[in-house]
Amino acid sequence: MVTSAFAVNFSLFKKVPYKFSDFVPLSDVAQTPNVLAVHPSVPARSVKELIALLRARPGELTYSSGGVGGSTHLAGELFKLLAKVDMVHVPTRAAARR
Repeated sequence: MVTSAFAVNFSLFKKVPYKFSDFVPLSDVAQTPNVLAVHPSVPARSVKELIALLRARPGELTYSSGGVGGSTHLAGELFKLLAKVDMVHVPTRAAARR
């Protein structure tokens, strides 16, 4: 069982300890949605308001993910590109320590 990072790692890292060709995909087992959430203290109650806030304060606000290269990290980077905003990624390993 692997996550989407399995295939994406080749574009993120110079060295990956496996070759993609060593594996054969069998089935998509599950799909997990990503959720956008903000702390109640953030003065944004919609995606539109959040984008406006991020554009007003480029590079000042942060977003977190389960770690570099994971689906939440890549979703955050895609959000930045599509919304044309600048926010700082703060990876955490807290989810892995549970």
